[in-house]
Amino acid sequence: MIEEQFRARLFAVSGLRQEAEQEVRATSALLSVLQVVRPLSKRLLGPLGASLSDSAEVLAWTEVPFETADGEGLRPDGIVTVSSRGRSFTALIEVKTGASRLDADQLANYLRLAQREGFDCVLTISTEVAAFDGAHPTKGAVVPKGVALHHLSWARILSESIRELGSEGVTDEEQAWLLGELIRYLQHGRSGVAQSRDMGKGWTTVWQGTRDGLLSRPTAEVHDICKRWDQLLHSCALDLAAALRSDVSEPIPRAHRSDPALREKEMAEQLCDEGKLTGQLRIPGAISDLSVTADLRSGRIMLQADFGAPTDKGAKGRVSWLLRELREAPGELVIEAFAERSSNPEQATLDQLRKDPARAFTSTQRPPARFRVTQLSEMGRSRSATAKNSFAVSVAQAVDGFYRTTVQHIRHVPPPAPKTLKEPAPAPAEPVRNDSDEPGTLSGDPGLPEGLGAPSPTNRGRQSVPRPSEEGEGPDAN
Repeated sequence: MIEEQFRARLFAVSGLRQEAEQEVRATSALLSVLQVVRPLSKRLLGPLGASLSDSAEVLAWTEVPFETADGEGLRPDGIVTVSSRGRSFTALIEVKTGASRLDADQLANYLRLAQREGFDCVLTISTEVAAFDGAHPTKGAVVPKGVALHHLSWARILSESIRELGSEGVTDEEQAWLLGELIRYLQHGRSGVAQSRDMGKGWTTVWQGTRDGLLSRPTAEVHDICKRWDQLLHSCALDLAAALRSDVSEPIPRAHRSDPALREKEMAEQLCDEGKLTGQLRIPGAISDLSVTADLRSGRIMLQADFGAPTDKGAKGRVSWLLRELREAPGELVIEAFAERSSNPEQATLDQLRKDPARAFTSTQRPPARFRVTQLSEMGRSRSATAKNSFAVSVAQAVDGFYRTTVQHIRHVPPPAPKTLKEPAPAPAEPVRNDSDEPGTLSGDPGLPEGLGAPSPTNRGRQSVPRPSEEGEGPDAN
């Protein structure tokens, strides 16, 4: 049997050495698949403003020459159009691979070209990861009126491709094969699109300064580490999204979305003051957000999930519920149980709680209102993602392990079933007029004083209701 490594491939990686050739092949491979695999083009281009119609026509070109008003030649890496029902969306595409970075001046030229040609946007693709969805990794690019600037990292394109292949969106076998060939190509080390996850040249200096308490103020190296940390969390979100076939994101405060510089500034100050890099990941359907902390002073990575306890159980029942949910979780997890309106939790390892569940409420004698589950692991110290003791790899493995062994098994607590209403008390019987009584008399009304209703047995025949004979007489007079 011939080995799999010799199988013919649609997108070959043999002979790929220089970045220029990597850019050409990666651009051509991606754009050719976008023209055929409609679910993928919808997923990648739809959020940018392209039509989401299944019948839309997608066309793409590479290295189309243009000339500026000054006679300067421009040759963008690609152009893609999506047309449907008389409406057309066009994006000019600039691609970088490997360690190449997008240039603000080059982007400015392409933005002006897109404005002149009536294109909708400029789309950049590179190994750089934006701090959050909607942000751009390149600073200083001036976006003219009438055109937009968007960015997709190769990591996101790969993640979305894997998700689409695993979903029910690609039902055509040939399209599925094309998408699989694109994924295989992007995952190959020679393609030039793999994210390095390198923590930068200043990593060792910043880590040692943090450990020794010598970081008194944010420096350029500190800001660079914070930016790379944000990109690392974004990459972890993409990895989980591909594995879960779901949208995993970072919950970003509104103030940070409107001012990315503020986000970087606050992260740098936290790193100097506390020696920590922090962030969160949001997974649809998970019991809570995942809190991720890299403590450079202690050399540990901390993953946490914080969630409410079931309200329809007592103290023992709430702890028993948690132990059932964590039956497959590692015993070294740290469990904190918070009573209602208490900030001082009962704390124990999962193994300790398994032996003595009452440790979760012994001192307060009050049932836990919420739980916090914490996983601690050793932090890698090397800046390189390919090193044996890599910081980035240790963070990615901690995130993946915490979700797989712990968070995904904790189910949401259903609300208690609604209770049936008590049977309402019967309404008092309406007085019934007795036709045999004289006009104006009421029969069977227990609420009337004796003498004003039906005659009582003791004075029947001797007392009757007075009957007015003339105007101004009778019980209602005056």
